[in-house]
Amino acid sequence: PLNECKLIGKPTRRHPKEAWAKVTGEAEFGIDIRVPNMKYAVVIHPTIFGAKVKSFDATSALKKEGILKVKQISTGIAIIAEHWWTAKEAVNDINVVWDEGAFKNVSSKTLDKDYSELLNKNGNIMRKDGDSEKAFKEAAKVIEAEYNLPFLAHAAMEPLNAVVHDKNGSAEVWTGGQLQSIYRDVTAKVLGIESKDVTYN
Repeated sequence: PLNECKLIGKPTRRHPKEAWAKVTGEAEFGIDIRVPNMKYAVVIHPTIFGAKVKSFDATSALKKEGILKVKQISTGIAIIAEHWWTAKEAVNDINVVWDEGAFKNVSSKTLDKDYSELLNKNGNIMRKDGDSEKAFKEAAKVIEAEYNLPFLAHAAMEPLNAVVHDKNGSAEVWTGGQLQSIYRDVTAKVLGIESKDVTYN
């Protein structure tokens, strides 16, 4: 609720020390955080949007020293280990069979084709200012160009990461995400605690 927000609608000012820490490389990011008895997880995600795990074999990975658990989650396979590199290397030891779903044949080429076909159909006019057809007819020169960009995910500067410190009844989270309220609620749900007991950095 808006009345519970502490910063929305109020002027905020970044502290000069924050900028200095970032310029000098002293700033701590989510990936720099360390907490007691910390474990590391790496997730194997599908290469096709919407694909789900059909089956997986982690026998080889579980034989490696430092691997604590391999678990199927809603978005893929999570590997939990004593060290980050151990978890990262175990990705190569796990065989995952994916149910590729409805988007298995979708690619940048098929999207370009679909979008080009849509351009030739009449759409809904949301706003019309002036007479564009007349302007084109009367123009001394008309330049046409087509630009295509692949369908890409948002490119974060920082490696995607999150640290969650479970404090038995409360939790503290460090991550570079932009949906703090949602992440707080999800963390609370996973840990079985109240959202108000999650501190988000």
